[in-house]
Amino acid sequence: MQRLSEIVKVRLTRETFIKVKKEAEKQDTTASELTRDIIENFFKTENAKDSIPEIEDAFRRVLQPYIDRLAGLTVHAGIAAGTSAWLNRAVLKMVANQDVDTIDAWNQAVAKSKANLKRGKMLEETTEKD
Repeated sequence: MQRLSEIVKVRLTRETFIKVKKEAEKQDTTASELTRDIIENFFKTENAKDSIPEIEDAFRRVLQPYIDRLAGLTVHAGIAAGTSAWLNRAVLKMVANQDVDTIDAWNQAVAKSKANLKRGKMLEETTEKD
């Protein structure tokens, strides 16, 4: 244990002093030791708060590839859903005896789905891999 060398005088209300004294008795220590522990724990907590950004950054670096992959899969699922919707529309037009070019309907469906789901770089990266 470090040798104690500095004295800090603190004035407390009577109610607070009684609470400190009772808590010290519960913990089988002195009011001074309890006060020191409280102050030291405060600074430990503050130091822990300072390291939160580093911890968040580490998590982000580890999780980012998985987030990117999930985002790409989500984009592809959205494109597939949009394509399906447009193809269904084309089928309905065909059933209604309207002349529909299915290849053109397919290309339009894919293009409109991609346009509706465009999310900047994320979509560009996933479509480049196709």
